[in-house]
Amino acid sequence: MRIGRMIIFGWLSIGILGGSILAVPAASSPLGAQETDIVIGKTMTIPSRVLGESVRLDVSLPAGYDASRERYPLLIAFQVQDRFPAVSGIVSGLNTAQIAPPMIVVSAGLDGGLFSLYADERKPGSGRGQDVLKFLREELVPFLEARYRTVPYRIILGHSNSALFGLYALFAAPDLVRAVLAGGPMFAEFDQARILEILDGALKSRVAASQYLLFSQGNQPELAGGLAAFQNLLQARKPGGLIWAFHPEPGENHGSVALKTLYDGLRDLFADWATLPETVAAGGGGAIRAYKKSLADRFGYGIGLAAYADFRLRVKWAEEKRYDALISLMKYASEERPEDYHNHLSLALAFQQAGRREQAIAAYETALNKAKENLPAEVRAKVVPRLEALLAAIKQAR
Repeated sequence: MRIGRMIIFGWLSIGILGGSILAVPAASSPLGAQETDIVIGKTMTIPSRVLGESVRLDVSLPAGYDASRERYPLLIAFQVQDRFPAVSGIVSGLNTAQIAPPMIVVSAGLDGGLFSLYADERKPGSGRGQDVLKFLREELVPFLEARYRTVPYRIILGHSNSALFGLYALFAAPDLVRAVLAGGPMFAEFDQARILEILDGALKSRVAASQYLLFSQGNQPELAGGLAAFQNLLQARKPGGLIWAFHPEPGENHGSVALKTLYDGLRDLFADWATLPETVAAGGGGAIRAYKKSLADRFGYGIGLAAYADFRLRVKWAEEKRYDALISLMKYASEERPEDYHNHLSLALAFQQAGRREQAIAAYETALNKAKENLPAEVRAKVVPRLEALLAAIKQAR
């Protein structure tokens, strides 16, 4: 059993370290070490006819974007320009950990005053929330979709005024915005009754859709009244298809709450993608495929499952000696991703543990062939000798 667990954990460590960082050569340090710049994205400026100004965009692409043909969700962040490295880092880190899928991260540099939902005579230029929504629909999203490979799943990360706008956008444009992570919606700076009336109007006209909302409050007691009233509104309206949660975060200030909301929101939003339920896996390939279809229906595209969504089940069932269930799961995985030697290796291990020697040998041979065919040279040089040793050992065993 110890060998089996070592193999499972060993191939996982190889598999998840495939991310890449674009590095730009720079001058050597005084000690002779070669230095490089870590590049996390690009900055560009686009003109907006709707807003009457140019808008700065910071864009971070998933690792391996240029080498793949995959399409990705869009995460559009507002009022976090000074925290863009942290935002893109959280998204990338959660993907590396297989907690959230890879996505394209865009920070749009709009002034907070643009996001107000009604015109306030005390604040010249306020009340342009509708313009921002129009900018999203007619300019920003079409620009991003023309430039990058995307799927029609868009997440807004809002902070302060833009978090309040995010609530409105989610209800007013369910075809455009599928999820909103709202850090510290700034009810306190506005007429709360008027804001709630606007949000209620959007809810009344909203077309039911599969959407997600997380909103939060840091150490800001001045927001408590507005957020409580908003929760009451949601509980009264019961918007069809909307999953929502409120997170009080007393340990976060107004500047940090957006980052915590991003982290928690992505974990929660993609929890069913990241981990395959045991009851589903026990039903075999048919049940797993039906589960994946339910996720595709919810997210509006073929999101699939995390590469290691079944990893804990592999370990658990091996420890419990539930070999038939484990073999069924590994057969499904090897059929779904036949190019991945990991799955054939796990199938071989399951056969070996179940005492099915000839089937284990065949699976080891397939794993070895797939490793030779599909792995990069530097990884292949490490993996192939290990697989050859495993195959030789089981062939020699009596």
